[in-house]
Amino acid sequence: MYLFPYLLKVSVTLALLTVGYRWLVRRETFSGLNRSLLWINVLAAWLLPWVPLAHWGPAQVQQQVQRVAPWPVLESTLISEKTLATSQVPLPHYQPAPASTSVLAWVGTWGWSEWLLALYLLGAGTLLLRLLMGTLGLARRLRQLPFERTTDGLRLVADPRTAAPYSFFRWVVYNPEAHSRQELAEILTHEAEHARQWHSLDLLLAEVLRALLWFNPVAWWHQRLVEENLEYLADRAVLGQGFEKKHYQHHLLKMALQAQEVPFTHSFAQTTLKKRIRMMNRRPSSWRAAGRYALLLGVLYGSSALVAPYRARIVQFAPPVVRPIVEAALPAAEPEKKTDEVSVPEKVPQLKVESTFTPTKLEAQEEVISPYCVMRNDTIFWIITPLISMDELMTIRETIRKNNGDFFIDELKYDSQRAFLESMRFSVIENGGGGASSGSKAEANEPIEGTAALYSTGVRAVGRNLSLPSQLREKMKSDYEEALKRKETNRMKYLVERIKAEVIKNNFGEKPSMGGSNFTITEEWIKEQKAKGFSERLGMGIKEDGTLRIGERLRNALFFKNDQPSTFEAINKIPYADAYEVMIYTKYNPEQDFVIVFMKE
Repeated sequence: MYLFPYLLKVSVTLALLTVGYRWLVRRETFSGLNRSLLWINVLAAWLLPWVPLAHWGPAQVQQQVQRVAPWPVLESTLISEKTLATSQVPLPHYQPAPASTSVLAWVGTWGWSEWLLALYLLGAGTLLLRLLMGTLGLARRLRQLPFERTTDGLRLVADPRTAAPYSFFRWVVYNPEAHSRQELAEILTHEAEHARQWHSLDLLLAEVLRALLWFNPVAWWHQRLVEENLEYLADRAVLGQGFEKKHYQHHLLKMALQAQEVPFTHSFAQTTLKKRIRMMNRRPSSWRAAGRYALLLGVLYGSSALVAPYRARIVQFAPPVVRPIVEAALPAAEPEKKTDEVSVPEKVPQLKVESTFTPTKLEAQEEVISPYCVMRNDTIFWIITPLISMDELMTIRETIRKNNGDFFIDELKYDSQRAFLESMRFSVIENGGGGASSGSKAEANEPIEGTAALYSTGVRAVGRNLSLPSQLREKMKSDYEEALKRKETNRMKYLVERIKAEVIKNNFGEKPSMGGSNFTITEEWIKEQKAKGFSERLGMGIKEDGTLRIGERLRNALFFKNDQPSTFEAINKIPYADAYEVMIYTKYNPEQDFVIVFMKE
């Protein structure tokens, strides 16, 4: 196979696969899978022209493609002088070029193919040399800068001269003086993802491809698609760490307006900002996207029909003068081997074999990761209960991450006493695959019943009715019962909070400007010696008959018995044993004071 026809085939295949990627799967959120696809496209473009498809290729497609595009004939015009000299076919007027020691004389004998080869090598060599010099210069400069090594091997370089942060292999360069603490956290998370996943290797390989196929615009386009997809991966890592999306996007916008990118590196302020923000705001792709990836495989299969080396077609399109030479030069296709027929006797003696094998029932292998997470074979089961802790949630996340997935907490809300969860939502995704989300929500100060989920490669399911391991189902039940007990223990506290909020809202508006002093009085507080002076000053206490005593200081205040309006006289007749708490709110203006007596139920 000669160079120019081969490069032409590589270019055509790369163009077909890159266009297919661009229009079919570029906007899908499976960025990890897309990263692999981009390099599968490159490998296919360089390898398919070498793979003969005589036995498994799409024969009808091959025939149709060859009728439309008979360009493999180009190979027949590049017959070497050695082949021509050794051929038995007479070629009149053929004489080898005379030898000469002069370079100019040698160049003067070049044909168009030699000039094209020189032009190609000049372009490829220039770009490869530029890439090599730039990479070595950058590596040399980074080695001279002081750095701080992290536990996972990253080298953090604080360089005040750096306008925009960037990463190169294991180096992360940033300017600590140009960013706030929040911005630095976002920057380091973004660039560390590039470094940990070796994204610089993708960039360098894309640059090499662009240099080797510099004449093909698709190679330059492919380099931009690789760079774009790597930024999607890093952005997803930042949001996955819990950073606020809008703040991160505003930070990207600010950096894009003021930053200059360093060649051959991953810059935090990449120019594909608009596309990155769109991708961050897209919903995770569903399993329906599998159809698009199947179409891309179809494009790959069709490309094989276009560029496979077909000996018969090359010979057919060769000029009649040199066709015998072409036929002799190209290896003949190997005929398909036929299996020798073996006669089988009509009656075959049967052997009776007594089996000594006793089938046994295989039990599933279970590994208890935590009280809330169990692995059965290759499937991870976990539960979310009202009493689950953050440490247990992180254990679930680490377990899923070790199995090619990830787990995100989208919402987490406790009751007012932080005794249990009243709302929780989570998402689980497979790296390069789909995702699922679920959760559980109850009324205010009510515990969630909990939810369950499972995860394995290609499978994600959520819901309370899953077939869970017995220990997880028992744990979900016991945690919910314990949460109900905690709710009952805090019942009066919830009631006090609700009534207090309703009284303030109904009498002082949605957003009151309170600005006074708020005191919650209990029987124990009044009986303590340190509270006597304050109680006497307010006129608050317990009378000898066991009823409440509210002094004249608060006569003009607003009075409430639970959430119902009351009077100064009625409050002073309430037995203190029937009161749970007394809330006194005072301002400098006595007419704006109010007193709430919370009654025991």
